[in-house]
Amino acid sequence: MRSERRAAVLAAVMTLAASLAPAELVERVVAVVDGRALCLSDVRAVEQLDGVGRDVALGRLVDETLLFHEAFRLPQAALAENDGADGDAAVRRARQRRAVIRRYVDFRFRPQVRIEDEAVRQAYALGSTADPAGADFDRAAPALRERLVSAEVARRVEEWLRDLRAAARIRYNPD
Repeated sequence: MRSERRAAVLAAVMTLAASLAPAELVERVVAVVDGRALCLSDVRAVEQLDGVGRDVALGRLVDETLLFHEAFRLPQAALAENDGADGDAAVRRARQRRAVIRRYVDFRFRPQVRIEDEAVRQAYALGSTADPAGADFDRAAPALRERLVSAEVARRVEEWLRDLRAAARIRYNPD
């Protein structure tokens, strides 16, 4: 009698479960970077902020995690309490992570970059970065110099990230 009742309850539960729509996955660990779990919600936040697909977003999140871990060690990179306070939690974390990285990069790399006047003159002569309104060299030079500095900083960050990735333990979890 008990086994018949148990079977009937089990059948009712299975019928109910079959009639329900498939559940949506809310959260899971998609990767682990040096012992730090990266969650699906954080990948979705990068997708939302950058307008990219899941694989690209996961790659960016891994990179940001590596950079953030290094940047967070420096007190000058710390954020004020109200920085990035809007949006959902994952988007807020992504904005804060990026702000800390930007501050660190500005503090660590930007002061090291020196662009010679000759490089600015060459960029002006190439015309690809000259002011479209036809500004003379003296007016165009500050913007050209800033573009060259930014490009050099980006190159150094890419090199730094390559070193961080080579030293990191990264494990991706299958779907």
